[in-house]
Amino acid sequence: MKRALIVGSAPCVFDDLIDAPRWPIIAINYAGLRNTGPLELWVSLHFRLLAQLIEQREKMGGDMNFKAFSKVPREDIVSCGIPIQPAPTGRVGNGSSGLLAVFTAIDQGYEQLILCGIPMEGCDTIQADGKIETRNRGRRGMDAFERFRHPWVLNEKLLKRHVRSMSGWTREYFGGIDEPFA
Repeated sequence: MKRALIVGSAPCVFDDLIDAPRWPIIAINYAGLRNTGPLELWVSLHFRLLAQLIEQREKMGGDMNFKAFSKVPREDIVSCGIPIQPAPTGRVGNGSSGLLAVFTAIDQGYEQLILCGIPMEGCDTIQADGKIETRNRGRRGMDAFERFRHPWVLNEKLLKRHVRSMSGWTREYFGGIDEPFA
């Protein structure tokens, strides 16, 4: 059975990783720079950003044996010899790079996924340099990430079979690591 942690960039990520099982890692966006050890997959909605981050990881001496996926406009994007493959399409909604990582992992045969640093609440993210960036609240006063929840809910049936979370709204909605997978 294929299992992985999907690691994001919310400030809770460090506490989440301390308490999470030691499973292989799927990184989202800047998380691929914070952990220069082995990655299974690296996923981002933002293909240009992902290409830049892959180059930075190589310069840092990070492990380069992973697959990269993004919403790419064509299939021939390569960064540091690593092809950035088209992420799966045909699911309901974009949601976030975290949701894209979940869909990609499921398409790659992962059956059990634990979200770390992906609470889908709050306004803060950790950037490549380790600094916290606070995103603006939406027009309705929502947390910056609350507006991305709807596609997660639309895909509830699929996600509840495969996803658990360490913190935040995603933990409340999909369950924590103490809850069995279906």
